Amino acid sequence: MIDLRGVRCGYGAREVLRGLDCRFAAGEFVSIAGPNGAGKSTLLSLIAGLRDGFTGECLVAEKPLASWSRREFARIVSFVPQSVRIEFPFTARQVVLMGRAPHTGWAGESPDDATHADDAMQRTDSLEFARRDFRSLSGGEKQRVLLAAAVAQAGRILVLDEPATFLDIEHQRLIYRLLRDLAASGVLVLAATHDLNLAAAYSSRVLLLKEGVIAGDGAPATVFSAQLLQDVFHVPAVIEQRDGRTWVRHVD
Repeated sequence: MIDLRGVRCGYGAREVLRGLDCRFAAGEFVSIAGPNGAGKSTLLSLIAGLRDGFTGECLVAEKPLASWSRREFARIVSFVPQSVRIEFPFTARQVVLMGRAPHTGWAGESPDDATHADDAMQRTDSLEFARRDFRSLSGGEKQRVLLAAAVAQAGRILVLDEPATFLDIEHQRLIYRLLRDLAASGVLVLAATHDLNLAAAYSSRVLLLKEGVIAGDGAPATVFSAQLLQDVFHVPAVIEQRDGRTWVRHVD
């Protein structure tokens, strides 16, 4: 669904992505990991259509990124950034309904929009504060509402920059299970993360970035090796296989 060919992007004279070549298919749950400044957020914002001035090609559903209209693009790509600031007195449910904007016709909110919004809030465990002012919510509650808005958008591609930000352990597991289920239903899920164990537990593929290039790409058990993590993060690690999955343990 996404094809990157020789993509380069940066800020002024500083090049952040340095010639990326990779493809992402429907039904994949790809965790994008790497140290600060590796290019994770830049890559995701580029895929989400928010970054101009890059070179190379970015094809989304076989069409160049620039050829999509904003409305049509928003119908297939949902994006959750690291943080969103909302100054107006919207309720949490109103924020989730904003995710339905690409599908809303001239008559405004439809029963189908309401159903999508309520289902998304149920799946992200945010329905209980649907009527509360979004600004009054805690960081974790806001994050779940923003995730609900992206789920309600019902795109074929879901792009998330640190989706577990502010979430407690229970809701980290809930959200990552939801992302895994969405991928199983055919949605392409791309999520930047610093939590390698969440990536190992729930994603089908890990793309490891270092200084704007791909340092590793494949199944978590393949990508997470002690030597590669040392090279990328400069931290010694022990890799264990337990309970049918890969565990990463940092050591001093």
